[in-house]
Amino acid sequence: MANEPADLSTFAVAFFEGAHRTVLQAIEGLTDEQLYLQPSPDTNSVGWLAWHMSRWKDQFAARAIGEEQVWITQAWPARFGVDPERTGQGDTLEQVAAFRPSRENLLGYVEAAQQATVERIARITPERFLENSSYAAGREPRPLWRSLVGAVSDAGQHTGQIAYLRGLITGYGWRGF
Repeated sequence: MANEPADLSTFAVAFFEGAHRTVLQAIEGLTDEQLYLQPSPDTNSVGWLAWHMSRWKDQFAARAIGEEQVWITQAWPARFGVDPERTGQGDTLEQVAAFRPSRENLLGYVEAAQQATVERIARITPERFLENSSYAAGREPRPLWRSLVGAVSDAGQHTGQIAYLRGLITGYGWRGF
């Protein structure tokens, strides 16, 4: 497979798998206090970022393939005690500060969203990437490959933020370089 051409689906799956590994490494060993620590009152926590990124991946992949989000099908809003439409975008400082689901629920959803995302993206054909799609409510339809760029960009930014926060919280060397 290493010598075969990669299509957009293969690239995206590999990207999301790498980002997911980084997020799990960053969360590993954190206490619950550290998981939800906000370095200042107007910043996000590792836990909130992991959830928000997972919501966007789940939403993008579900819309791209025409299925319901695992957030809905697996009844995660009730487990989190939040509105089913909530993705984190537009959350107030108070909502971010109050966001403290159990570690089990947080990691359960992060994993469920990841698995659904890579499974769904793997099924997107090259032709489908050229079709117009609206990957989030209120967004103008555009070719699905452009929406994928947005989803990858968002995941990359949040993965970096999570890794940075982990280093800020626990110091240099947390990844064992």
